[in-house]
Amino acid sequence: MVSRCQLRNCLRSHGWATMPSENQWEKLNRFLEYPELELSNNLAENSMRTVAIGRKNWIHVGSPQAGPKIAAILSVVESCRRLELSVRDYLAAVLAGLADRPIQRLPDLTPAARVAQRSRT
Repeated sequence: MVSRCQLRNCLRSHGWATMPSENQWEKLNRFLEYPELELSNNLAENSMRTVAIGRKNWIHVGSPQAGPKIAAILSVVESCRRLELSVRDYLAAVLAGLADRPIQRLPDLTPAARVAQRSRT
């Protein structure tokens, strides 16, 4: 584990500010202990870019109840994209039998569950 003094000296030698590292010491140590952790949030930022760009287009959705519904739809679409699942094929397969499906089996219809089912077969 890196000591605070070692880190402070390293950061100063590179001309970086030490205050953020002091405030986030535990999180920084967690990151150093597990190198597989991502230091940036680029994946989350990039997935939200289409929503941010379209926000002005959707400002007049029609009713306050429509906002959460649109958010849920966008969440499904983004999950499909992230899992490299065709949004059109996914929606066609899921929506066709949705009315006949018991509510307890709805988790089987998420994009992640569909990908897991495909990998098993």
